[in-house]
Amino acid sequence: MDLFKKMIRCLDCGKYFNYKNDHKSEIFICSGYKNYGNDFCPRRIIYLKDLKYLIENHCKINNKKFEWNRRGMEELIQEITVDANGRVEVVFRDGKISMYDGYSIVF
Repeated sequence: MDLFKKMIRCLDCGKYFNYKNDHKSEIFICSGYKNYGNDFCPRRIIYLKDLKYLIENHCKINNKKFEWNRRGMEELIQEITVDANGRVEVVFRDGKISMYDGYSIVF
């Protein structure tokens, strides 16, 4: 999935997350973990459905229109990071931030 290629960065190892279709679940997984194993970087995943939820709700709350394509994501999102605890932080180009820690979402 090219929508988020080189947009999701692991704050632990600095590598980017790659898309993977894992048993019918669309996920992103740290390429550091995928290529070098758990000794290099712990396994963390982001579900595509959760990432889409964060983005759609940000746009809904802020009356922003966007398109689900690469250009639309680049215009909307500055960066997406995942910290050592697995918390996802989406920094939007309008300066707002949305976070997801696996349990709750903060807009």
